[in-house]
Amino acid sequence: MSYENVFLDSRWEIIKSISRSSKSPTELAKKTKTSIANMSIQLRLLEALDLVEKQKLSTVTRGKPRTLYSLKKDFAYIVYASDVGSDKKFMKLNKRNKLMFNILFLIKSDLEYYLQKFIFNNYDLFHDIQSLSFIGATENEIELFFVMDNPQKYYEKYSNYIIEKGAESKKVKLYLHNKKEIMDGVFHNNEYFISLVTKSTILYDDNQFLIKQQGRGKNKNE
Repeated sequence: MSYENVFLDSRWEIIKSISRSSKSPTELAKKTKTSIANMSIQLRLLEALDLVEKQKLSTVTRGKPRTLYSLKKDFAYIVYASDVGSDKKFMKLNKRNKLMFNILFLIKSDLEYYLQKFIFNNYDLFHDIQSLSFIGATENEIELFFVMDNPQKYYEKYSNYIIEKGAESKKVKLYLHNKKEIMDGVFHNNEYFISLVTKSTILYDDNQFLIKQQGRGKNKNE
């Protein structure tokens, strides 16, 4: 089976469904409105392409699923066509790839340049980040939220950072925190941290740390 077939039919709905959290065949069948037998066939095909993996649960509460499926790796399938050439490519994504794709898909086009330039000019910074998200932007400023073990190391260097785009420019306002600070802040319902995690548009998130904190922060607000 070719990759084209994966991204054109119901299998794509399966991939989207498990991209953020593992799901059972029953949950996927219900979400995609198909039978469990058909879902099992589709999942085996995706396993054969090395796109998904299953986890057998050793201890299962009655009524809970015994098998969960999740993405095996982060990937992209690119279709490219221009006046200088065309091609299709399947690729595994590293940290930099994921950042760039999320900027393209999640950020308004007028802000893409600023974020991409910041990343390319400061790639040493990205070796240390565990999560990165976009908070917001004004005419003169762009706000970013970094999760890293040693935020103090970067405060001074990036406290007055300017990104230029021709005659225009934006100052980068950074929120830098480690995981413990964020978890403690969310746990204690600290307004600053709750606001920070719930407003985040996540661009990179190692082990889904910020996604989990967003869920906890939204629960605190309810």
